Amino acid sequence: MKRIAFASIMVVAPIFASKDITPHKITSVYGGIEVGASISTNILFAPDWNQMGTKEHSWFPVKSGSFVTNLGTRKCIGAKIGYQFNPIIGIEATYAYRGTFNSIQGYATNTAPSYGEIYAINCITVQTVLFNINLSPHVDWGGFIPFVNSGIGVAINKTGSVRNYDVFNATNPPVFDTRLTGKRCNHFAWQAGVGVNYVFLTHWQFGLGYRYLDIGKLETSDCFVDIITHQASSVIPFVAQHPSFNEIFASLVYCF
Repeated sequence: MKRIAFASIMVVAPIFASKDITPHKITSVYGGIEVGASISTNILFAPDWNQMGTKEHSWFPVKSGSFVTNLGTRKCIGAKIGYQFNPIIGIEATYAYRGTFNSIQGYATNTAPSYGEIYAINCITVQTVLFNINLSPHVDWGGFIPFVNSGIGVAINKTGSVRNYDVFNATNPPVFDTRLTGKRCNHFAWQAGVGVNYVFLTHWQFGLGYRYLDIGKLETSDCFVDIITHQASSVIPFVAQHPSFNEIFASLVYCF
């Protein structure tokens, strides 16, 4: 996927070279902010089976037989600063924060003493620092400037906890409430995007865009505790390889 994203930009770059020069395009330093939505794709957040020989088996009896989940949609806010070398090519550094993502899956058992079961992933946050290359057409479209970009950097991913507990009522007290503590980790991240900016004042641009983001990995620790039975031990941690997001954003940029 990383090779495809960067190869795509190299393919489309030549078609952006036009003889028409847009008078609106910046050729200097710029800075701006972004606000949007980060939409999770389906991810497999499951025990790391590669550690089967070193730790206990996971204690999560997922009734659906699958650890595939979706973290939903959360806000994304960020800032960027960049430099436009010429009307076609620019570079920028960006920071963005996303959160807080949660996922809850319920399973009906209808078997006493437990009448159901909940599998929950709590308090996932994602921060990224990315360095992007931007390509824009060398044309004047009445102030509209379409672009494509791609970038690499680091994702700072934090998982609050993974929890498995039973549903109970007044006559059936809870039997288990197992929790696997979260973990903060840094991983390689990459993105590829497309969008359009509109010059509405001499130094100001408003933009709309889309990007696909891969954040590398989500992880938990291996520390397990059951707050009902007061058991505690070290178990196989949970891992999600290459969780990704579809992001839609609006930006406001000031060109110095």
